[in-house]
Parts: sequence; structure tokens; C-alpha cells
Amino acid sequence: MSPASRPRLRPPLGLARAALSTLVLAMFVVASSAHAATPRVHAITNARIVTAPGQVIEHGTVVMRDGIIVAVGANIAVPADARIWKGDSLTIYAGLIDAFVLPAEVGGAGGASRGAGRRPGVTEPTEPSRGAAAALGVVRSEYRVIENASLSADQLSSLRGAGFTAAQLAPRQGILRGTSAVVGLGDGPLNGNTYKPDGAQVIALEPQVNGYPGSLMGAIAVIRQSLIDAKWYRDVNVAYAKAPSAERPETNLSWAALQPVIAGQQSALFVADEMLEVLRAAAIAKEAGVTAQIVGNGDEYKRVKAIAAAGIPLIVPVNFLEAPDVSNEDNALEVTTEELRQWQEAPGNPAALRRAGATFALSANGLKDVKAFRGSVGKAIARGLSESEALAAVTTTPARLLGLSDRLGTLAPGKVANLTI
Repeated sequence: MSPASRPRLRPPLGLARAALSTLVLAMFVVASSAHAATPRVHAITNARIVTAPGQVIEHGTVVMRDGIIVAVGANIAVPADARIWKGDSLTIYAGLIDAFVLPAEVGGAGGASRGAGRRPGVTEPTEPSRGAAAALGVVRSEYRVIENASLSADQLSSLRGAGFTAAQLAPRQGILRGTSAVVGLGDGPLNGNTYKPDGAQVIALEPQVNGYPGSLMGAIAVIRQSLIDAKWYRDVNVAYAKAPSAERPETNLSWAALQPVIAGQQSALFVADEMLEVLRAAAIAKEAGVTAQIVGNGDEYKRVKAIAAAGIPLIVPVNFLEAPDVSNEDNALEVTTEELRQWQEAPGNPAALRRAGATFALSANGLKDVKAFRGSVGKAIARGLSESEALAAVTTTPARLLGLSDRLGTLAPGKVANLTI
């Protein structure tokens, strides 16, 4: 098929290579290249289909054409040109979405995830911004993760193995870190797997070990000043456009990159290390008048009423602590009361947020093994989160937070054929 003859919309996810009968959890993937295997029409029949949280078809069929769902229901006629997959004993969900994933960056720090879940003040110093950008190296708002980062094969495999079919990739360095990207987790390059090349502007309340700012107060000052500078930059350029004979303002790519945020066209995604930082991030967003979401650290239960009252959507990890080893007397003395509290209370954090009326998505961020995600969600369900609420937190809610509810999050005609089985 020539490039000119391809469909204009070619979603990244479709069908798996392995036999369905051998799969407990399957993500259906189709390559986005012009050489994708035919047929491109598939039907999964006689499966239990959860079209949306709380909406179940006990025995139904899903029909997909060119990576798009064209029909789903209990009495669906299978097209004559479809490849049929028997779905007996299988359950189909919309593909899971992780709204905060930290990939490796070109020239950046790889390895363990940073951001939510880190210890305060533990970070590598960032390089100064280059070119016509902010002089302070931790202000990297002009950075675009879509141009500089990708998932490693191991990270991609782990996410897919846990049932994720889409993710928001976030930059990991600096304070004003730059723009995230929302991508599908199909095979092939990002060219055919990108849903939103520019998602949110990621802002971390993170002091620096070597260099300024070395304190949380300094990090907050950098954030507030940068948002003020962006508004000044907007105003001075508007004035210059009206009077081009005046002195030309300097170009600053960092402040220019913040224009969609201060105009309300792009969300600020704050990364907080603990519940007090969640509240501080909410206060900064309110002061600056920007739309915001906050990546928490799983201890929001400590200030759950205040956090819910702030009204800002959260992305919450489920990297719950393992039971402390107290089998030895000496080891037992080293376990702090705070560690014991976190171990005891954190699995109930999602249910606490739900009872308080907060909007939240669940993330695998911070887990040593992403494939443990489902088990961790199971712990949250055991502590009061309903199955439908848990499913919403990894499908419909992140789809809405990412502005992709028209494409992702449910199984319906016209949606991308992202399936978790």
C-alpha cells in the first residue's frame, strides 16, 4: 500500500500475534507500517465484554477494522472478511492507560524512575538550558519529551504485560521539566503511535542537590517566578506587536513554551513527593490561575479532605510498601512509626480519596516491577475501592484527564481498538 493510499487515521493498536487461547492477559497490537499483516478486519466472539466501568455484556462480539472498533454488542453480525477469534472464557476491557510514565531520556538520567516516590532532595543536577532559553538550568519548559525520550524495550514489555495500551510520557529532569506526550504502546516508532505530541507542562516541586534551588522553598519560588515571567513575556510581546518601533523584547523559548499553560490551553502537571506538596501545588495553580493535575505519592489519606476540597485531579501511584521485616529484634527497632503507618494505610488511599470525592487515576509509577500493578490494585480493592471504580481509574478517568475520551477509555464504535483481555 502506498503512503498516499493509507487511511488518514491509523491507530497504533489492533491484534496480538499469540493464540488467544493461551492468553490470560492480552494486548492486541498491530504495526502501524504500510506492511502490516492482512486481514485488517478482526472479530472477537462470545467474550465477556466490559464496555465501560459497570457496563458488561456477558456474551458479546467486538469487531475491529483498521485498528478502529466498528461494532460491539451481544448480537453483532460478523463481517464476511473478518478474521474470527474465539473469545470463550475471556473478558475484554478497554486498554488500560497510565497517565504518568517516566521514560529514559536522550542525554538524561536513565534507570530508576524519579519524581513521585523519590526521597526529598535526591536528584542529579541538570544541565543549563541552551540557546535562547531561561538562564536557570532547572527551567526547561521548552523541552519536549516526544523529541527526546522513548520507552526501552523492557519498559514497554512490562507496561504491556500489565495491560497498559497507552501512556503519558513525562520528562524527568529539572523543575519546569517541559511537555509530556501521550503515546500508544504498540510496536514500531512513535511516528505511528503518538496520540498527543504535546500533553501537559510538567512541573516538579523538587529541590536540587548541587546548585540552586537547594530547598523546597526555592523550588516553589522558581515555579511561581517562571509563571509570572511567562505572563510578562506575553504582555510585552503583545505591546511590541502593537508598536514595532519600540525596543524589541528578548526571545525566551522557556517562557514562550509556557504560553499555552497561562492561556488555559494546556494543563500543568505538578509532581509532588508527599501530601503537603500536593496542597502546595494546588495553591500555586490557584494563584497562577492555571489548569492543573497533580501526581501524588500515595499518602494523600493524611490530608484527604483538604486535598479533595482543592478540586484538582490526581494521578496516584499504587507502589505500596511491603510488610516491614520485624522478625529480628534489631531490625524491628529500625522500623519507624511512619513506615508502619504507610504500610498499613497506603492501600486504603484510593478508597479514601473516592470517599472524599476526589478525582484520581491510578499509575504504576514507582513500582519496581510494573507487572505487580494488578496485584497492587487488588490490594486497593480489598481496602474499599470497588472494582468499577478501580477500572475507571485506569480507563475512563485517565482518558478524560489526557483529553482523549473520544478515542480511548471505553469500548464503543469509533474508538481506537485498544483492548486488554
